[in-house]
Amino acid sequence: MSAFSQQIRERWQRLGPGLRLTLQYFILTRVLITVFAIASERLIGHYDSVARRVVDENSHRFGNAFFDAWSQWDSNWYLQIAMHGYTGVTQHNGEVDIAFFPLYPYLVHFLAWPFGLSEGAILIMGLLVSSAGFIAGGYFLYRLAERKFGREVAKWALLFLFLSPMAFVLSAFLSEGLFICLVAAALLWADEGRWRRVAMVGALLPLARPVGIVIMAIVGLIYLQQNKWSLKKLWQPKTLWVVGPLIGFAALLVINYAVVGNPLGFVAAERGWGRGFLKLAGPSGGLFTFQSLYLISFVVAGMAMVTAQVRKLGWIYWLLSFCLLVLPGLTGLYGLVRYTEVILPIYLALGLIARQRPSWQIPIVVVLTFIQGVHLVWWSLGMPIMQ
Repeated sequence: MSAFSQQIRERWQRLGPGLRLTLQYFILTRVLITVFAIASERLIGHYDSVARRVVDENSHRFGNAFFDAWSQWDSNWYLQIAMHGYTGVTQHNGEVDIAFFPLYPYLVHFLAWPFGLSEGAILIMGLLVSSAGFIAGGYFLYRLAERKFGREVAKWALLFLFLSPMAFVLSAFLSEGLFICLVAAALLWADEGRWRRVAMVGALLPLARPVGIVIMAIVGLIYLQQNKWSLKKLWQPKTLWVVGPLIGFAALLVINYAVVGNPLGFVAAERGWGRGFLKLAGPSGGLFTFQSLYLISFVVAGMAMVTAQVRKLGWIYWLLSFCLLVLPGLTGLYGLVRYTEVILPIYLALGLIARQRPSWQIPIVVVLTFIQGVHLVWWSLGMPIMQ
């Protein structure tokens, strides 16, 4: 073995088991997913429907098989924001770009700026941000699971993350990859009591997704739990971590006011996608359609797994799952499968199940792999159920 190869091997070993395993899973799955997605589009063709044509009015195929494989549905909204900023202009179908939170497109814009903000530069930087976020999120999940339940559960939880029904969106040109990184970092560092780091993450979460401020409220419960629910402990210097989320949320309000003249413009913008309290409608409109019931099944399955392991996970993680999955579902069924991807307690619950019932390990892997494969085909073809 040459000295160079030996040096590479030593550096690889120094990464630690969690990061090495995350990188191995990432490289293997991203190669397979890319090939599978491109083949699906080429061999089957692009799905055509009224819903798809509506989306195509605000998006386009990029003319590159790789970019097309990793850029679907909301990707073009993020692309336009990253290239030109927010317009605040309401489209004829009621949709407006302020509905998409600023952290991901602004970060992509900043990184692509030295390269001229071309479409290609934006797409490449966006995929790099998503991929880096996904890798970091997987690594943080591994460390959190290892810390709470041991290495065996950590290995299974990480594997199930990569095999989850729509894990491919976590490295797509979408905000999910960056968001899962922030969620995992917040939970890990809160569990470790590193509240200065939690404050930094907390400032970013409200700028990343609508539920960001809710997550920080849940993290606040972790803080109180660690301090034995003593209200006296609220008046100590490290409690200043709560300033981070407040700063992030204030920045979000300022951006919304600057764009549409309404600090809560992102709330009003959701009407453009048919969202509203207790508007339980899916891509095909009604509640009792195959598409709607299929999406609801993921809410039921996700909450069932977390509930089954609530004694080990704790009620705070159960509440986190409820807030990230059930509450968004009450405003509309669009994107429910995607929402499950960032709910880390689900992977912890699956890891615990795999340790408790070894005979279930292979069946769970097979079922998850099959479901993700089906979803990847639907996603690549532009099926409305994958919005």
